[in-house]
Amino acid sequence: MIEIVEDRTVMLQHWLPHNAVCAEVGVFNGLFSRMIWEHTAPRRLHMIDIWADIGAEGEWCTSDTKAQGNMMTVSRMFVGPIKAGRVALHQGCSANILALFPRAYFDWVYIDADHSYEGVMLDLEASGPLIKQGGLIVGHDYATPEQAQGIRHYYPGVARAVTEFCSRYGWRIICLSKQGDYSGPDIAGRNAPSYILARHRATIRGRTLRGVTHRVISWQGNDN
Repeated sequence: MIEIVEDRTVMLQHWLPHNAVCAEVGVFNGLFSRMIWEHTAPRRLHMIDIWADIGAEGEWCTSDTKAQGNMMTVSRMFVGPIKAGRVALHQGCSANILALFPRAYFDWVYIDADHSYEGVMLDLEASGPLIKQGGLIVGHDYATPEQAQGIRHYYPGVARAVTEFCSRYGWRIICLSKQGDYSGPDIAGRNAPSYILARHRATIRGRTLRGVTHRVISWQGNDN
C-alpha cells in the first residue's frame, strides 16, 4: 500500500530518519538543502551536484557562471556546518561521486539531479547499494502523463526510471506526495510529486515521538 502525504516537507518531518547520514543528489541553489537541514538535523549531509550548465534535463542554469554562483551560494549558506564537518559539498557527475562511497553508508539519499530517464536510472542504480538495511531512496518529480498538464516542469523519464528500478532491483514505492499548486514557500517541490522507495523486505510501522508520528523501517532477510 502506498501512503499519500501532502508534500515533501511532510516526508522530511515524518518519514525520513533524523540525525542521519544522508545525501542530496542535485542541490541547485540549496533551498531544499536548507529544508533538509532544518527538518531532519542530519548527522552528516553530503550535497552532490555537477554545478555546471548541462541543459534542460538537468540543472536549471543557462551558463556555467550561474551554476558556479549557485555553488558559492550553497557554500556560504552552510559555512558553519561545513567547518564543523557535518556538511560536505561534492562537485561532479552524481553517479561518479556516489561510486566513491562504501556500501551501506547512507540512511537515505534524495535524488533530484539529471531528470532524463538515463540520468535518474544511473543515480538510482548508484544509490541502491549505498543504502543501509532499512534505509530509503527518495526523489522528486515523479509524475504520470495524466498529471503532466498541471506541472510546470514535467520530466516523463523520472517515473519510468523509478518503475523500472523497483522492478529490476527489488524496491517498492511506499509513499508519494500529492501534486500541488505552483505556489507557496516550496513552490517547485509542492507542484511535482515526490516519492519514497524501500526494499521489498522492509516493513514499515508508525512510532510516536514527542507527539509526532515517525515511520520506522525494519528489515527482514539478507541484503543480497
